Amino acid sequence: MLSARSLRPKLKRSLPKNSLQQRLEIAQSLHAGIAQEIDEIGSDLAELIGRRALSPLLRTKLRALLVKNNSLAIHLREEILQLRGMEEEERAKVKRVRQLTPLTKKESEILHLLDKAHTSREIAALEFISQATVKTHLASIYRKLSATNKTAALETARSAGLLTSK
Repeated sequence: MLSARSLRPKLKRSLPKNSLQQRLEIAQSLHAGIAQEIDEIGSDLAELIGRRALSPLLRTKLRALLVKNNSLAIHLREEILQLRGMEEEERAKVKRVRQLTPLTKKESEILHLLDKAHTSREIAALEFISQATVKTHLASIYRKLSATNKTAALETARSAGLLTSK
């Protein structure tokens, strides 16, 4: 598990004292690492909420945690975009995407494979699932990202910080 505390001592030793650009890059990478961890927690929570064996009370508590987790992720991603110097209008668009239902772990994995230019058939083979299941996951990804095709989904995912740029 990545933590800012564990990285901080190593990073400080490797930096010249007055290197503002390097400090900015470190801040961005720390924010990105923490944001990725928060996204993974959100995916786990979303997956748990979908299980049938949960009591209504536990499901409600998990949903409340998911809302807090998503809010934290949105604010953290916004800080990353500010550090990168993104314009306010573009940050607002990204924030709207981040407020949507988070992608599940499997959807996130499929999105990353899609980003590597794998076909649905290849993704199915790599993930040990059927092509129909891949297409179901893709439809869910498109819906969550308000996209109509793979290109639009990947572009939206990159601008929202769900994928790193190629």
